[in-house]
Amino acid sequence: METPRIATIGLLLSVILIAWPVLGGPAPRPQGPSAGGSASVLLQEGLYAEEIEGDLDGAIKIYEQVLVEAKDIEQAAAQATYRIGMCFLKKGDKAKAAEHFQSIVREYRNNEQLVARAKEQLNKLGTPAEANLYMQLPPEVIQFVGNKYGSICAEARAKNLYSNSHVYYVTSDFVLFKGGMGYYHNLSDKALFNKIRLGGTSEPNQTHYDIAGREMNTEIVPDKISSDFYHIYWTPHQPVPAGEMFYYGWCIDKAKQLRPASPQDPVSGSAQYKLTMQNQFGNRVIETFFLVVPTGTEIVSKSEDYTAKDTIAGFDVYWFSKEVAEDANHQVDVVLAGPGPAETKANLYERLPNEVLVHIGGKYGGISSEAAAKNLYSNSHIYYVTSDWVLLKGGMGYYRNGSDQARSERVRLSGTSSPNQTLYDVAGRQMNTEIVQDKIRQGFYHIYWTPSEPIPPGQMFYYGWSSDQSRTLQPAAGSGQYKLTMQNYFGDRVVETFFLAVPVNTSIISRTEEFTAKDTVAGFDVYYWSKEAPPNTDHKVDVTLGVSQEQLAEIVRKAVLTISTCAESDPRVAESLDSLKPFKGAPAINELCKYLESDTANVRRSAIFILWRGGFDSIAPAEEKLIKLCGHEENFTRGMSLLALGAAKVAAGYEMLSDKTINDSDGYVRRCAAYALGLYGDKKAMPVLEKALEDKDPLVKNNAQAAITMLTELKDTEQK
Repeated sequence: METPRIATIGLLLSVILIAWPVLGGPAPRPQGPSAGGSASVLLQEGLYAEEIEGDLDGAIKIYEQVLVEAKDIEQAAAQATYRIGMCFLKKGDKAKAAEHFQSIVREYRNNEQLVARAKEQLNKLGTPAEANLYMQLPPEVIQFVGNKYGSICAEARAKNLYSNSHVYYVTSDFVLFKGGMGYYHNLSDKALFNKIRLGGTSEPNQTHYDIAGREMNTEIVPDKISSDFYHIYWTPHQPVPAGEMFYYGWCIDKAKQLRPASPQDPVSGSAQYKLTMQNQFGNRVIETFFLVVPTGTEIVSKSEDYTAKDTIAGFDVYWFSKEVAEDANHQVDVVLAGPGPAETKANLYERLPNEVLVHIGGKYGGISSEAAAKNLYSNSHIYYVTSDWVLLKGGMGYYRNGSDQARSERVRLSGTSSPNQTLYDVAGRQMNTEIVQDKIRQGFYHIYWTPSEPIPPGQMFYYGWSSDQSRTLQPAAGSGQYKLTMQNYFGDRVVETFFLAVPVNTSIISRTEEFTAKDTVAGFDVYYWSKEAPPNTDHKVDVTLGVSQEQLAEIVRKAVLTISTCAESDPRVAESLDSLKPFKGAPAINELCKYLESDTANVRRSAIFILWRGGFDSIAPAEEKLIKLCGHEENFTRGMSLLALGAAKVAAGYEMLSDKTINDSDGYVRRCAAYALGLYGDKKAMPVLEKALEDKDPLVKNNAQAAITMLTELKDTEQK
């Protein structure tokens, strides 16, 4: 007798039963909604209906039940909303699918992983996430535009005219979001609560909001005569009192990428983009176009002068407001140009805590004093490696006015092989420097500085410099270890110091030279290598960074134990797998092997799951143990081990896969084995899979057919 489905990977590792449709479920899905089941159980039932049975309408009903019963459980509600979107996508209803994916982005922003997946689906649908300009713009800008429109409406009423507005928001990437603001005036002597016609539009894909930000109950109906005209009807949530003005906002549900009207400038990186703001209202009206752009965006040309401009919260707000005659087409063409791609400087002085910088500065000051006592130069480089293995470089230096007069003219600070750097004084102010190519030596530059105030005779002027570029260190294959070379060629006899700042718990696995000392400051380990170097010496230190075996063991332990308690849909599962991405080699596999021997089923299955889904280049150290587990007394352990062997294409496991597909007494194991043969990807499995099509278990047949399809596609690919 097969075990009923349950909610967590720790108890069953339900991803096998749900996320992969061809793997089937251990028992038929109960008919009808779960009787008082928890949100996680309902989600399991919905996934089973969706993925295994292909009953999309039934799955949607179950997911909708989750939304009703677990509306206050954000994780469950978000998952249900996403799955409804996927069901509609599979049904071919892209509009409803996009609606639910947009809902994820709008309502569950804290669920970063699910939001990212929803945005990915929206991009595939060609519908950018958050096409709602009211969600894109800061509240201060929206409030400003609303107040301005309110004033314009008051002026229009004084003239007994209608007023109308459109809002055009163009992002720094020149993506256009459109919307506007309007009002309804109840001119009757009774409160109105029935369906009301708000207005007409040529844009049927729009959403309306009241001043509290709540979506309004509107219906957009095609005109019976004009094919490109629509009527907007609204049913109020509560009666609109006699004589009252009801203000609302609307936005188009799709964004649009503007096309450049001119080629990109190779120097500035900017291009010009044409935007047309247009409307035909019908009645005599005061029409207002609001144009909102990030500060720094230039209006190169315009067919009509703007009425006024304001700058609010980093945005320039222009408005074009005029009285428009009856049936007139109001149109304003503008050409916009941006400042070009923003240049983000990789300034380590902005990334490291002040305590770390003060510590390094004090240490370098002491080294400089010792060097001066020996009549030597001193020089330093700072290497900061982030927790994401991004390298930022800089250093500290000094200028000494050795003359008997104050210096205010341009002086040469030093030479460098890195022209892309910025220099700062001890107060953090950017220095007025110029970096000039050497006239003889290619790849060598001189740094000149013009002081902002005179340097007194004999004065030492300390400064810091930072490379404007960062780079990501590349790991040695599968090791999770990163090599860093610290190197400098000074020329004169010098006391050279390399500072290395890394987050605490980052280990130095190896080094070509012993460090002089190490300190821990504000969560960072600061190492320094300081030595006297002869003239014309290339000082070089190679270090390998990573995590120690003890730290790796802790990372693996945390991933295994976390996954052992999670449902497949829990974002912690993906986060745990991500934590192991840098460690694709044997050390991580060896750590996982320890958990394959666990007597605790949850933990054992979790380790198998990681070997299956962890994306390892090879699971060689675990192969023998997995093959042995294929004979384990528990069916789920056997089945999952077969999947891991198939996914890794373990040659020694092929006979086991074939045997279990036909001969295992448990249907769950047979269907896992059949699917694993498809993953294995060898056409010699065809006879075994064809025999499995005769299995009495329909889910085994389904998996066998799916595996045959995989191998058939493999054959087609080979023929091409």
